[in-house]
Amino acid sequence: PVVTFVGMNVKYDFEVLKVVLACRVGAQKQQLGCYMREYDELVGAIYDCAANPDLWPNALSAIRDSVGGAYALVGYIDTTLMVHGAPPFAVRHNSPWDESWLLKLEALLANLPNGGGLYDTAVDESWTQLTRTKEAEFHTSDFYKYWVKPQGLRDTINTPYLQRPTMTGMLSVPRSATRDPYGDTERRLIERLSPHVRRAMLINDATYKGKMATALYRQVLDNLSVAVF
Repeated sequence: PVVTFVGMNVKYDFEVLKVVLACRVGAQKQQLGCYMREYDELVGAIYDCAANPDLWPNALSAIRDSVGGAYALVGYIDTTLMVHGAPPFAVRHNSPWDESWLLKLEALLANLPNGGGLYDTAVDESWTQLTRTKEAEFHTSDFYKYWVKPQGLRDTINTPYLQRPTMTGMLSVPRSATRDPYGDTERRLIERLSPHVRRAMLINDATYKGKMATALYRQVLDNLSVAVF
């Protein structure tokens, strides 16, 4: 499908987009060793989400399984309209998980040990919780006691895929306490996927805002009391 946005010089042909990006994918595959075959499928699944955001749970489930995670979560916050008094605009997608725990996450992030990496790490550069904090120290934190431990989790890969003055996006994959901490191979895979996640999420964002703009224009025209010639 091709999507064109009213009032915006933006057009996406999703099949052409996949072909254009194939050369980049080929170069990145060589760095992923045993994940090479999975990488093709994951990138394809991510760009399917660009055309249909409802597919994100499927793509994130595949990412979760590829690195042995408990679940995978991707989201962003856009604060552009806060200068006009509007609340921040937030989007979140995740593989299946207990929604009640995900709703508690934002309030507990302030208790995350060495959590500054959520915001100051370079785009597409991943870090894991247990490389930032010794595990024994991590277990003494409120974040571990009240959020990590009750869910049976242990480690997390965090990768900022988007950093703009008013937009921040993060891809995170927590891991179960029954598994070893994440290693470099899993981190490399998530880092290679990060640019593709960014493109797909920005296409979603542009599509959504284009639809909202169109709806607003229609509402304004419908409410006009005098004909416009």
